[in-house]
Amino acid sequence: SPTNLNVDCQNLRVTVSWDYSNRQPDAVFRVSIVGAIWCHVAETREHQYDLTHLIWASEERYMDNFYVTVAATLAGNQSDQVQSQTFSFNWAKTINLTCKLDFPPVALNRKESVVTLSFSNPFHLYSELKHAAKPASTIFDFTATSSAGHQSFTCSVEEENCKHDLVFPDAVEECVTLDGVLFSGSRVGQVWFRKTGLICVSLSGISIVGLVAGPKKTPSVSSEEFFQDRPDRMFLEGGNQELEAASHLEWHRTDEDSADDSEKTSCVFIDSEEEGERSGYDCQHVLHVDMGDGDTVTGYKG
Repeated sequence: SPTNLNVDCQNLRVTVSWDYSNRQPDAVFRVSIVGAIWCHVAETREHQYDLTHLIWASEERYMDNFYVTVAATLAGNQSDQVQSQTFSFNWAKTINLTCKLDFPPVALNRKESVVTLSFSNPFHLYSELKHAAKPASTIFDFTATSSAGHQSFTCSVEEENCKHDLVFPDAVEECVTLDGVLFSGSRVGQVWFRKTGLICVSLSGISIVGLVAGPKKTPSVSSEEFFQDRPDRMFLEGGNQELEAASHLEWHRTDEDSADDSEKTSCVFIDSEEEGERSGYDCQHVLHVDMGDGDTVTGYKG
């Protein structure tokens, strides 16, 4: 079985990695990311998988809580699954690992007696947030803290830049630290941003701090989204074998479904050969999702 399963979140980028003692090149790893309201299964020969594009597809997802399971398949034999710690970007969730985002680069300048704070709105600075499906009521709240106290402001999702004038009493150093919270449209979910270092107006009247590097580019692993009609096979180097990504099932809880985040949802992949003899292109992939209390949702991929 895979070992040392680890989830790492660096700003918006989320990856899962693992060790595998058997170095056979034919080993295939089945990776399942499981949320409270959705599930995705994919296969890879690598010892890591990038979850970023899955998590930041919509507000419904990036406010969700998750865990990952990985199993190895070699010569037709599948190992036991190993499971990661639970994680989320939503601080309203009860999980093992809570991820934070980097505060955008900040400019603090003074023109005559007015000190102005400005930075790119995270909803526009980060492409993942910009393109994620979200309600117009989503907001970014941030607080500027100085020796004189706290000043709080709100930036709507439509604003490209967040810009506000700050008030400093006489004889107070013109320096602030910033922290922020991205609220869901319902105001229940909240993604926190890391607190900045001390930002001061320089002698020139302008100070810029907190430059953020974009996420590293890594080769994507073949996978298939439920709502996308596209080929889901990748050709392996050195031959004409095909590695077909497992389908995933996406569902939404109804009001009658349990909203208890402590309940675990599992994805179980059933090999198509167990469903009867079919050709390689006609066989169905069956994905069972255990909803708890004996209830199971089943999805098929032809």
